[in-house]
Amino acid sequence: MVRSVFLCRIFIVRSVSFGLLIFYKRFLVKGEYSFDKKLGETIAEFCQKSGGAFIKIGQILGTRYDIFSDEILIPLQKLQDNVRPADTSQIIEIIERNLKNKIENIFIDFEYKPIASASISEVYRAALRHNRQKVAIKVLSPGIGKKYENDLLLLKFFIKFLNRFNFFKEIPLIESFDLIAESLRRQTDLLTEAENNRRFQIGFNPLTRVKLPKIIHELSTDEVLVMEYFDNLKKVSELAPEESKKLVIHALKALYRMIFLNGFVHCDLHQSNFFRLKPDELVLLDTGFTAEIENNVRISFCDFFESIVHNDAKNCSRIIIKSALRLKPDFDCFAFENEIGKLINQYSAVDVRNFQISRFVLSLFKTQRKYGVYSTPHFTLPILSMLVFEGTTKKYCPELNFQKIAIPFLISALNAKAAA
Repeated sequence: MVRSVFLCRIFIVRSVSFGLLIFYKRFLVKGEYSFDKKLGETIAEFCQKSGGAFIKIGQILGTRYDIFSDEILIPLQKLQDNVRPADTSQIIEIIERNLKNKIENIFIDFEYKPIASASISEVYRAALRHNRQKVAIKVLSPGIGKKYENDLLLLKFFIKFLNRFNFFKEIPLIESFDLIAESLRRQTDLLTEAENNRRFQIGFNPLTRVKLPKIIHELSTDEVLVMEYFDNLKKVSELAPEESKKLVIHALKALYRMIFLNGFVHCDLHQSNFFRLKPDELVLLDTGFTAEIENNVRISFCDFFESIVHNDAKNCSRIIIKSALRLKPDFDCFAFENEIGKLINQYSAVDVRNFQISRFVLSLFKTQRKYGVYSTPHFTLPILSMLVFEGTTKKYCPELNFQKIAIPFLISALNAKAAA
């Protein structure tokens, strides 16, 4: 009871603060720039001041080229790698305490201005003293573990509040949030990120031309991660249009491999976490936010996605019903299949510009709610990983047939299932 009252007060304070910020930017700040720019700056400022998980929310919003104007997105995208850093003395203390040595005894050319700073950590550039190898040093922000936990408690309070409304009662909001929250908690342990990196290294063979930085394990702890530094990385926004498109398609194929074949997924592939190193070579960074997909869930998700590609409403309905947590007693299977058929027909074989994952999922939830289908939450994280990436494809490859590109991965996954 005491915790609920405390969380309620925090929720009200933050909501009022956000409202006041919007009012201040909209009516009191003078300038020639537009309301969209003011709104983007306000949301980014609110996320940055709230910190922790709220920065992660801002990062995801910053990927939505299909929803927001560029003026709103530009301030939000700064949250992906340009958050206000912690005090330098705190960072030095964390590094030296974890590595049990002075910075100058381990590194040379240590740059005290971070090359990137985001929701939970900051990244610095240096070279190893003993062999002059260039390295990136990732350091957890001071107190981020406790901050994240408090944010997740607050967000769960808000989710439970939404769940009281009839519209949300047949949607697995709480179960889905719990899965996301558990993945977010693991971000605050950099040894977990090092293990994630190792697993991705195994999951991408050399033929995929996907690279991740090698971790220097003897200099890594739960708060400090020292890794290989790549020179000359290019963001998708820094490339010519054709090169941007190639990089996005390469990243999309890597994501499909993770979801449909490997069952271990990078959930944070916004454009500050994937780069071109050389022509046809993709680099993935920041492997903290990941999802482990159980084998039976992975196969069901493959089967569902393939059914959308081939406009097979009957199989889509079968998968939804089979994976549902519960059905209402008078569930009408025929009517449900008929309505799912209309939905799948609307979205099958469309290009990126005419497909929006959030709209599709919302329509699916509405249909399931209408017929009393309480769906599984286990598709949440693979869908979230696609949702984070979707905005980038809409900006750089709007005509892309993303469903067609998935087909070889789906065939491989389902053939492997048949052979097992």
